[in-house]
Amino acid sequence: MKKLIIFLLFFTNILFSQSNLEKVSLQLHWKYQFEFAGFIAALEKGYYKQAGLDVELKEYQFGQNIIEDILKNKSNYGIYNSNILLESINKKPLNLISSYFKRSALVLITKPEIRYPKDLLGKKIMAAGQEDFDLNFNYIFSLQNINTKNLNLIPHTFNVQDFADNKVDAMTAFISDQPYKLDKLGVKYNIINPSDFGIFNLQLELFTSVHESIEYRERTQRFKEASNKGWEYALNNPDEIIDIILKKYNSQNLSKDFLENEALYTQRLIMPKMYDIGSIDEMFLYRQIDVLTKENYTLKQKQDLIENFIFYSQEELDNIKLELNYSILQKLIPLSLIILIAIFYRQKLLSKYNEKLMEEVKKKTNEYKEQNEELKNSNKNFSALIDTAIETIAIFDNKYNLVKINQSGLNMLKIKEDYKAQDIHLTNFIDEIDLKEFERNLNNSKYIPYEIEIKNLANKNFPALISGKKIIRNAQYFTIVTFVDLTQIKMRDKFIQEQSKLAQMGELLNMIAHQWRQPLTAISASTEYVKLKSMIGDLNPNEVAKAMDEVYTYTSHLSKTINDFRDFYKEDKEKKETCLEKLVEKSLNIIEDSLTYQNIKINKELTCDETFKTFENEVTQVILTILQNAEEVLINNEIENPQINIKTYKDENDYLNLSIEDNGGGIPKSVLNKIFDPYFSTKTEKNGTGLGLYFAKRIIEINCDGILTASNNENGAVFTLKFKK
Repeated sequence: MKKLIIFLLFFTNILFSQSNLEKVSLQLHWKYQFEFAGFIAALEKGYYKQAGLDVELKEYQFGQNIIEDILKNKSNYGIYNSNILLESINKKPLNLISSYFKRSALVLITKPEIRYPKDLLGKKIMAAGQEDFDLNFNYIFSLQNINTKNLNLIPHTFNVQDFADNKVDAMTAFISDQPYKLDKLGVKYNIINPSDFGIFNLQLELFTSVHESIEYRERTQRFKEASNKGWEYALNNPDEIIDIILKKYNSQNLSKDFLENEALYTQRLIMPKMYDIGSIDEMFLYRQIDVLTKENYTLKQKQDLIENFIFYSQEELDNIKLELNYSILQKLIPLSLIILIAIFYRQKLLSKYNEKLMEEVKKKTNEYKEQNEELKNSNKNFSALIDTAIETIAIFDNKYNLVKINQSGLNMLKIKEDYKAQDIHLTNFIDEIDLKEFERNLNNSKYIPYEIEIKNLANKNFPALISGKKIIRNAQYFTIVTFVDLTQIKMRDKFIQEQSKLAQMGELLNMIAHQWRQPLTAISASTEYVKLKSMIGDLNPNEVAKAMDEVYTYTSHLSKTINDFRDFYKEDKEKKETCLEKLVEKSLNIIEDSLTYQNIKINKELTCDETFKTFENEVTQVILTILQNAEEVLINNEIENPQINIKTYKDENDYLNLSIEDNGGGIPKSVLNKIFDPYFSTKTEKNGTGLGLYFAKRIIEINCDGILTASNNENGAVFTLKFKK
């Protein structure tokens, strides 16, 4: 009987405690995985229950608008990205409770050959939508003057297999899990990370509505503290939480290896050794306002926006109110009275909280000792990480004297291990003119890395990409400078260019043979005619003069052909003022006879004679490549009445356009998006190198600051070159 009473009392106590729990819900912005481990830990380890909360975790459903769900009270709390700040600026009543990721989690995964944002022009990009894409990536595209509206965005399927099957060239993805899936599939890829450009758009933001934070401020504070406690447990016990996810939350059928990899990346994104878990960096929010909006807000306006955006506990509000009241008293009451009140108030606070303060001081002292030791270890690890970087990372003082440099920098710049920093100056590596250009870039709000000539201490010059950033430490200015050696890249590009030209040389020599055949035949006929007349004694001076004039005309044509061929292989040293009509005629001087020999009709509609600066021979090489490809297609496809239409015109965007169209049937849709890839060729039976169009695109878009595109019309292929005047 006694045991039964004890059981009934225990059971009643459980029911009573559960009935007192406040029911709340948290809407996640994706499916269950380690990205939400802290909230799962808070639920499973009872931290929410200890805070008096009965919490429901809601998985994301496709098409769901999380912000609207929170504002309509479908859920009390939500997880989303930096977009909540933008919505708050646009007058949506939202409050940020905690910020967990301290680095950008969303990145662009691209094909290996796509290294820079500008390489994505004309490529298929899988994204969640234009608005979400602009929020995370607009800034890095603006660095290269690319309007994201011109990119080819297609709806996201959230399936990496589409990338593996080459259905798209790039996709937005979380760095914590998608690269792992591709590695498992054996797919090669490249990552364009906004963090590498100094942009951090956060993806794990805990937020709520202003209504919830005002009406249930104390409950919201309990939810925040329990969630942070859950994250602390999850990061310290990842294996246990992974087992819980696999048993109770594995709606995606994820593997243990996958979750372990995601847990590692989540640690890197939250950075618990450097930031308090869930802490909000107000300076970051100030910078976010500048990046996300086009408005020029004053410092006071930004401060008001941020204060209205961040959730404050009642204690924090009381402290803010206390500071505000104290500030008002300072302005309104005479100095002597302020001093008396301050002394009285201070003594009152001291007497009330002295004992508590001593305990806190003792506790914090021990914590700071532990944190200081962790910080020392973290600094050692950070220094070791910097030394593993392949680029030079150097710190200079305000007079550009060297302060510190990593191991790669010592090797690249030929600096001895026992160097004295004060004896080395930035001008040891770049000249005064380049230093002034570097300073101008530093003073710009958006620093864009650019190419420069570097000289190491062994007096060897090499090309490099230079970037810089000013920092303040202990009230002193320092400059962080990075160099990336471009020597290997330049050598590779030069090698590819030589391969392309050598491949083209054989075809051009064949053209020269066609162009020389008729003049040589005519010269031979004229000389034989003179010789025959001389033998029969019927030669007069007029006939000799006429024959010699013909020989002179033909030899001049041969000489001009050789000069055009020789000029084509000269390397351009600098850009020259030219026009599209001149470039077309220069190209046709080399190839027109070959086209005429193949009965290919050339139709010219040259209506744009405006001039611009470019590398003439390089553009001529591209035009010849396109014309040669058109000639081969027309011959191989045995086109009746083969034609090539060449047009020049100026479009509505002030671009100078050159289009080359053929009636050869067009490029198959299955390969249209691959024709500019290196070593891709449809000429396998004829030993095609696959470099012609690849290098043509690089020449136009990298060397000549233009655009090269390919498309089909009803008759055949259309190649268009665009140049800014």
